[in-house]
Amino acid sequence: MTNPVPLEQYQGDPGESESSSSESPEPMDQDENTGGGQRQAVSPINSAGSDKSEIFEPDDQPEYFEVWSSDATSEDEEEEELEQKSARPKRVDEWSETMSKDRITTLTYNGIPGIQLLDTERKYTVLECFKLFVDDALIKLMVIETNKHARSKFVRYGYHEGFLSGWLDVDFKEMSQFLGLLIFMGFKRFPETSCYWSTERMYRMSVACRIFTQTRFHRILAFWHFGTEGSDTVLAKINPLISRLNTNYRKYKEPDQILYVGRSTVCLRNKYIFEPSLGAVKKGSKILKVIDQDGYTYKTKILKTGAGRREQTMADVLQVLDGFLNQGRLIIFHNLWIGLDLAEKLLSCKCHSIGMIRKNSRGASKELLSRSIQDGDLVGVQNPQGISIMKWQLSGVEYFGISTCHSLETPPQKKPAKSQSESTTNPEESQVPTFLRDIALSESIFDMHEKFNVNTSPVNEQVKWYQRFAYDAIVNTATVNALVLYKALNNETIKMWDFRDKLFRELVDIKQLPSVSSDDEAEEPDLED
Repeated sequence: MTNPVPLEQYQGDPGESESSSSESPEPMDQDENTGGGQRQAVSPINSAGSDKSEIFEPDDQPEYFEVWSSDATSEDEEEEELEQKSARPKRVDEWSETMSKDRITTLTYNGIPGIQLLDTERKYTVLECFKLFVDDALIKLMVIETNKHARSKFVRYGYHEGFLSGWLDVDFKEMSQFLGLLIFMGFKRFPETSCYWSTERMYRMSVACRIFTQTRFHRILAFWHFGTEGSDTVLAKINPLISRLNTNYRKYKEPDQILYVGRSTVCLRNKYIFEPSLGAVKKGSKILKVIDQDGYTYKTKILKTGAGRREQTMADVLQVLDGFLNQGRLIIFHNLWIGLDLAEKLLSCKCHSIGMIRKNSRGASKELLSRSIQDGDLVGVQNPQGISIMKWQLSGVEYFGISTCHSLETPPQKKPAKSQSESTTNPEESQVPTFLRDIALSESIFDMHEKFNVNTSPVNEQVKWYQRFAYDAIVNTATVNALVLYKALNNETIKMWDFRDKLFRELVDIKQLPSVSSDDEAEEPDLED
């Protein structure tokens, strides 16, 4: 544990999250006892000296935050899974190895994609694009709730004799500058927030000290609050922010025919990002996102405990897709196990779907799943509803997928090329079916989207769990959305680093700030194809 910074007694340590996004897909369609990870509830440790006692506030529900230690189920979960399995009727589906395009349901997309409610004839500034999502009403909400939360922690407020026990109300301008400084700390990273005010030569800079004193910044960070919404839920402290952002995401851009649904993670402590994956305890929170091919996020949903269960994950997916169904869209799932039940449900809602399934997926053809194939082979079966289950093998590893809009119309003629030179000289040898191309495209889009996110920040070590969710929503999701709109509205190419730099300067509204540089500028991806 890092050394405590000044005023940590007021702000506490953050919640803790699981590490990187390069994990196996989230289980959904479990039919055997191979589902979700073994969980051990993290309980609050009382008062004296333990860092876990500082993670939660008295009205939090710490049992929501779990420790995932393996991919095996606990005894209680196995018993519950067996009971559920025995209670539900066994599916009997007819599968045919003769796959026909005629069985596939034809859907017509009836949406009108593009930017809406904005004047496409004029130029928008970086700050204007950001304020479309983090608008003045949302900043005012932060001001009101932060002041209310801080006053409740002090006997009196206002700077006077009891300086260290007092609170000076934050105003709208100060909160805007606070958000700007959080964005700055995302692209100019130091080990701790105190380093931004350090007089040591290697850390010395004159940016943060022109905006806040160190004490004032840590005070606002400690009591940064958003109110409560749905007091009976574990996510009540973050729901007001997430719900308002989701409303603004959806307001200004209508998605195209293809949407991508995937899972990302919020890492609250930097040390859990770099832990070795084998034998390490991972603590985490998962988020479902709906994005398009531009990397624009339309909706996010924080997954609750037990989200690995088939019924719960199906309900979460349908909830996050609410408002996008019945329009003839194609939904491509990334890093998320889906199943036959969800594919049928989406098809009934006039949406095609593509995704990965488990080998023991409920209702799948057992003959296909147990068939032996070689590298480069792609086989499949289809049911009368036009839903196809595919099986292919690469480097000795078998993969299984499901699609409601694909068949085996373009199978590979030969094994995939092993090198770039082979694929260049013999393009016919690397012919890839459209199903596999769509699966690979979803992976590249989510990889591009995740590269823009700030996963390591000194702020991680000094915030509570709901503040870290807010940090991710504002510094990552809202900022990336603002970049996408800025480029589309102004027909201008700009890197994410430059965009964040301009946004920081406009939010703090201080002239003649010194120039800053980022070591990550050369590695930054671009949204351009």
